[in-house]
Amino acid sequence: MAYPKMLHENLGDLAEYLLQTPQPDELDENGCFSRPSCKKIDQMILNDLSARIKGFYMPKVPARGTDPNNRWRTVSCMQKAIRFGDAEMAKFAASAAYDMNKWYLLRRLGICAIEDVGVGNLYGLLAVLAASGSKEWRETVDERRLGCFLAEMLASGAKDRSACELLVIVDFDKSLPKEEWGKLTSPELAAIVEDQARPISGRACATWLMAGTKKFWGESMPKENDRPATPLFQLMVKRGMSRAMLYAAAKIASRLTEGMFVSLLLIDEWLQKTKRMTTKAFDLPAMRKVGKLLGAAYDMHTREGRVAIGKFKKENQELLAPFLDLCPPETKDLQMWFGLFLAEGGMLNRRVVYENQELLWKQVHEVELAYPGLPAKLHEPFLQMLRANLGKLNECREKVLWAKMKS
Repeated sequence: MAYPKMLHENLGDLAEYLLQTPQPDELDENGCFSRPSCKKIDQMILNDLSARIKGFYMPKVPARGTDPNNRWRTVSCMQKAIRFGDAEMAKFAASAAYDMNKWYLLRRLGICAIEDVGVGNLYGLLAVLAASGSKEWRETVDERRLGCFLAEMLASGAKDRSACELLVIVDFDKSLPKEEWGKLTSPELAAIVEDQARPISGRACATWLMAGTKKFWGESMPKENDRPATPLFQLMVKRGMSRAMLYAAAKIASRLTEGMFVSLLLIDEWLQKTKRMTTKAFDLPAMRKVGKLLGAAYDMHTREGRVAIGKFKKENQELLAPFLDLCPPETKDLQMWFGLFLAEGGMLNRRVVYENQELLWKQVHEVELAYPGLPAKLHEPFLQMLRANLGKLNECREKVLWAKMKS
């Protein structure tokens, strides 16, 4: 089975090696892709990355940040800029975040790489993972410069949120027997994963459970499911995943300790069935700045963002009532947060399309808005209303920012 041409072009000279399945001597005693094999790929990518970064232009006076308390919204801005394809803002935020906490910057770049970029720019994903594993190499290329280079590369390429979206549809699906399946053996779960007649959500759920959901947790996944992920990595090898995808899965799990690695098994299956991988571009609205950062950075994951959203909600009750009044009281905030993510912060400027990806993309958007209680017929009107009033939300964000600066 072969991968689509777009992945070969993305990896360039590394494609011939990285998109092949490993030989038996590249596996460890458990039948997983071995550490020496991963180390070899580390070195290949770092050598290639060293050559690419030589011509990277850095501003003479890069953006600098000094207040560690601002790092949350600064890296949030970087992530939004990457999603929007705003390379200049991505570099600006990365440089500022470097001063606040360079380790956190590198980790957040890794999260962006798997959550927002994925196989849209497979080289970018592998590059961030390889760089995160070698402190000595990072110091040879100037770590601030590296952070800006990686941020620009992720922002400039195509995107794919499938690794995250597969976990979202599982976490929000109330019909899946998660507790029951969490007690199954790994071979029993593997049989569910391999049953291609099952819905995507069921296969993804079994894959996630195989990883052990005590360590790689989810909001609705069994907390006591404390099994090793070894059988899942063995299944990845058995199903013919390439060196690149096996390496990515291993390093997302070990270097990021992030559960999205489980999604690569299904993504790899879909890619190998794809005859032609394409990209779909989107015209995004102008993203206004609040202070020096994008307004979208002030989201539900930042303290200032939650305060601003609460203020917007209070000041625009008439606009929101036709939608939020249909939700239970305890999920109204969740409905706002999810709606704003889809209407603003989660938008991608250019998304890749391949086997099953478009179906997943549509399903996850429906699930995210339905989970807090909004009827399906109101999903699009709700998003349209939010997009039409982002100016009012940004005014609230500005008020919260200036109040914080004066305090």
